Amino acid sequence: QIVASNTELGDINDRISSAVKQQQSIIDDKNISATDKLIVISSLNNTISFSEQRRGTVQQELFQNQQLLSLAENVEVSKIVQAAAASRTTATSRRNAAAIGFACVSHFTKGASQEELLAAGLERALVEDFRRLIDGALASLDQVPAAVEKRDDDLLHRLLIELRSFDHLLAFRYG
Repeated sequence: QIVASNTELGDINDRISSAVKQQQSIIDDKNISATDKLIVISSLNNTISFSEQRRGTVQQELFQNQQLLSLAENVEVSKIVQAAAASRTTATSRRNAAAIGFACVSHFTKGASQEELLAAGLERALVEDFRRLIDGALASLDQVPAAVEKRDDDLLHRLLIELRSFDHLLAFRYG
């Protein structure tokens, strides 16, 4: 459509130039009567006027088509907005959250007592804070089987939220 519009604009410009030249030659010709000049010039004026209107319409269509083409080219161009990268996510289902919580507690403590962790050279405040989080998570985990057995969805949901909170705290504080 853009090529067709450009071609039509060229034809319109040629038509207008030709009509202006004809008008000038009619005006300059002394052999044509004033009445005939008036009729021919009036006809050429109509041709020029119509061509000018058509040129405006074609220019507007050309502009719209160029905008649509530009939009289509920009939309179709693929861009890498953000590089792909792996990231940690937490489990979102209740069953997965409980399994992840239990696995985290087992992994972090590996069965070590507070004394063993202190003997390994860890600071007391760090061990006590860690122990508080682990004990809280274990207490929540202890309640999960009863909530499942009673089919208490609300309690199970609260326990899983609590376990997820312990998981986030442990991950935030201890990596």
